Amino acid sequence: MGARVDPKSLTLDRPPPSAFTADGMSGTAALIYLIVFVLVMAGLIAMNVEQSFQSWDSQAWPVLFQTFLRFGSPFSSEISNPLSGMFDIFPMGYRGGQLPQLVEGLFGLPVNRSAMLACNAALLTGALYLFARAADLARGVAVLGAILGPVTTMSVFRHAPLSDGVFALSSYLVYFSAFSALALALFWMIDGRSIARTTVLAAGMALAMLHLFLVMAIAVSQVLPAILALGLGGLAASATRRELMAKLASALGGILLLCVLGVASYAYAIGSYTSYSFFFAELNDFALRSAPSWQSFCDDFIHILMLDRPESAAVVAIVAIIGALVAAVMDSRRRVRVLAWSMLAWVAITPVATFFAHYMYYFTGADYKGLSGYHFGHQLNIFYPIFIAYLCCFIGDRLIGRSAEPMLVASALRRSLRHVLVIGLLLLALVGGRVATWNSARSPAPAPNPITELLAREIGIAPGQRFRGVANNMARVDTGKPTHDVRDFLITLQHGQRFLGNDMGANGLWYRDIPTLFTFNETTSPQYFLMISELLSRPTDRHIRAYTLVTRASKPILELWGVRFLVTDQELPFGLQRMELAIPRPRLRDFDEFSGFYRLYELPEPNLGNYSPTRVVGYATAKEVVGIMKSQDFDGRQTVLVDRPTSGNFVRATGGTITVETGGFSIRAASAGESLLVLPVQYSNCWHIEAAGEAALFRANLLQLGIRFSGELAARLRLVFGPFGHSACRFRDVDDMHRLEIAAARSPS
Repeated sequence: MGARVDPKSLTLDRPPPSAFTADGMSGTAALIYLIVFVLVMAGLIAMNVEQSFQSWDSQAWPVLFQTFLRFGSPFSSEISNPLSGMFDIFPMGYRGGQLPQLVEGLFGLPVNRSAMLACNAALLTGALYLFARAADLARGVAVLGAILGPVTTMSVFRHAPLSDGVFALSSYLVYFSAFSALALALFWMIDGRSIARTTVLAAGMALAMLHLFLVMAIAVSQVLPAILALGLGGLAASATRRELMAKLASALGGILLLCVLGVASYAYAIGSYTSYSFFFAELNDFALRSAPSWQSFCDDFIHILMLDRPESAAVVAIVAIIGALVAAVMDSRRRVRVLAWSMLAWVAITPVATFFAHYMYYFTGADYKGLSGYHFGHQLNIFYPIFIAYLCCFIGDRLIGRSAEPMLVASALRRSLRHVLVIGLLLLALVGGRVATWNSARSPAPAPNPITELLAREIGIAPGQRFRGVANNMARVDTGKPTHDVRDFLITLQHGQRFLGNDMGANGLWYRDIPTLFTFNETTSPQYFLMISELLSRPTDRHIRAYTLVTRASKPILELWGVRFLVTDQELPFGLQRMELAIPRPRLRDFDEFSGFYRLYELPEPNLGNYSPTRVVGYATAKEVVGIMKSQDFDGRQTVLVDRPTSGNFVRATGGTITVETGGFSIRAASAGESLLVLPVQYSNCWHIEAAGEAALFRANLLQLGIRFSGELAARLRLVFGPFGHSACRFRDVDDMHRLEIAAARSPS
């Protein structure tokens, strides 16, 4: 008779604990360390919060969150941003709902930048700890890695993180990374032993991802590399077939739930209806059509792994990769080895995927039009700290093991090592962060100045207030130069922020509820980009997907689109100059052409919802619209261009006024017969109208929203777009752009 083998030993038993796995740190000690770190981070952030918002991009996110608190609701599909982009959806499809903003909205508080960053740090710390523990890493390593996460990815010691600067530019990415790490932790915890446990973990995982999609669906693409790489690692780490099937069922169930709720189609709709999708050749900033070379592969490899950075980012990456190699080869636990190999595979595949996306046209004949390949590697920096912590503990254990100390003493030293490392890191963060506050540059919230105070009085908005026009900044636009680009524009904003406390063109105006024609938006609509670039800029000016620049002052077009005030440093041949401010002229090359004055001009007849043309002209393509509106004979007060048959004996409406409301606006007007209104609002099939009597919406002048009505008009309009069955309207917008051949309307540059 052969020896009997317990089948459980083949599937469920873990390797016996070694000196490294049993590190002696109790759950209570781990919890205390994590709480102390979160409190230390909160204090450091409160003291040096301004160093986290040195760049223009980083300043934009808190302003966006504040705008949404004022004019949106995370619990509604009615989303319209009255502060920029002519009442379009919020930038990046932002819908609010992050935990700190939910609390602030509940109590009517403004966005607090310190609380926002402190919450991000706490969430990332907790998520990384849970993930490390789910992968069988001991508490000491998990705590050390969890603390290293915020220390390396947030601005603790200087204005840029130790690892990847993108986490300072886009603070929301730390929040998204925390929730994706939490979803991965819950996925790795699934073992299939209990249906109830599996259900709870799968539900938590699905809810974490649903939350991210509801906050800002398009940004989920930035955390997908981590979800895919470490999600596959979680499957490979399954100890039993039952665990594997439970994880597969949970993953497929989560994906199915997101599809059923309309989240997937919603995200696709946001990404489809963008200027980048329709004007790829002009706005492409990544994909190449040239033939690749070995040098180009090396460049992508080095860049994506941040090995070309002459700073701490390369050190973080190299040490973490070494730690993953050590764990993959030397660790006795299968789950840890699988995690390490998953990380190494992710590290290896990322530059290859970037290279392929970079030169996809050469390999396939099709252009890559997705997220820039340089974004593929950001999430590596979220999980690097776990392997840095592993390597530190591994080296410490080996040094102790090679010492001549007795076994009991060596064991005690190993247990003490974790505490020493964690306490040392806490002290380093505390002292280093405190020292950083002595030298950090100030980046306060936008302040008022005479120009912004006048604008706030004249056109500042709030829910329930009348729309009184928008502003736009055209300072430092040198028409003598062959081109004007985003760098020129950002220098202008930074100059205003430095010398007037307010950029007077974007964040500074939005922060004070002053609407602008300009919008900062990665998901700018194709119709907005075409019309702004064709009618208010020159063919040689260089735009990017997030910035469509206004460089040419066409009075009738500006007024048609609701512009009432222009900020400029030049004298204009039209409009009333309301103010002139003398500003110090920096001794910098970029300001050689700066006149030293900011001037504020008011245009006499902006469209405030009162443009009521009576002449109707049809068109079949966007190119026809651009051609007609470029003509000096075009007058938007008298003529409207329509893409559908529109007949009638129209008379001019009177008393047209717009009142800003959450999710849209209300409008009032009167007509002695049948009239048309052309509004300073972007058209979309997502607009819904609630009106007494008959009133219909139509596309006017390609870009604008029009209303056809008779008698008295008292209507509420809501821009309804989101998941849960509210995304089809955006696909109709896409169909409209194809039908009107919008891509063919762009002038060659």
